[in-house]
Amino acid sequence: MWQYARNRPLGDTGVSSRTTHDLKPGYYWYTMENDPLAIIHIHEDGGATLMGTDYRVEPEGVASMIRQGERFFWIEPPVISQEG
Repeated sequence: MWQYARNRPLGDTGVSSRTTHDLKPGYYWYTMENDPLAIIHIHEDGGATLMGTDYRVEPEGVASMIRQGERFFWIEPPVISQEG
């Protein structure tokens, strides 16, 4: 697990040029100060949805969360056996 907390454009990676963070798509624990951990899903376009809701955060909103000090911790996807 690693933490992302940088703010920089992704450049020419196929992601919208409006994206101002470098979180790769996937699931993260995130927290701010003494708040409990919550799960957020970062989408291919840099936007996100909060786990258990249909609340959508645009890429700029995710970047704002990072600037405000929220910390993101990558959740490693489980390895699924190909044997049946």
